[in-house]
Amino acid sequence: GIAFQKDSGGFEVRNKYCKICIGKKDITSILGNYKCLRVFEGFIDFHSYLSFSKAINLISSDFIILNSNSLVNKIRDLLSNYTHVELFLDNDESGSEATCKILSWHPNTQDFRFLYSDYKDFNDFWVAHKQCESSNS
Repeated sequence: GIAFQKDSGGFEVRNKYCKICIGKKDITSILGNYKCLRVFEGFIDFHSYLSFSKAINLISSDFIILNSNSLVNKIRDLLSNYTHVELFLDNDESGSEATCKILSWHPNTQDFRFLYSDYKDFNDFWVAHKQCESSNS
């Protein structure tokens, strides 16, 4: 499996058989003192985004991985540190609820789910894109 550290020191662990949490449930912050913040629901979506962003050379930003939409309230106070917030949450009810909350908290927030509206999440979009690219080679 692959493990991703959370701000509280525990880990989110994933493999093809299960998803587990070691330690308490918490967000993961990757901060570089940027004015743009990109928010993801899970670290697999974040990892896919890194591959995507290299392909199109996006500007740098800070990142928050919620590790669960139930933790969205933990980032409310952090949002005031940013001039721009970009959301890459899942296309489900939980993702929509978290998106609505963040949109109401920060005036300059953009929902990027339109990029992958036909997919469950950013990872599914990127995997499909890479498969299509491979079959066209």
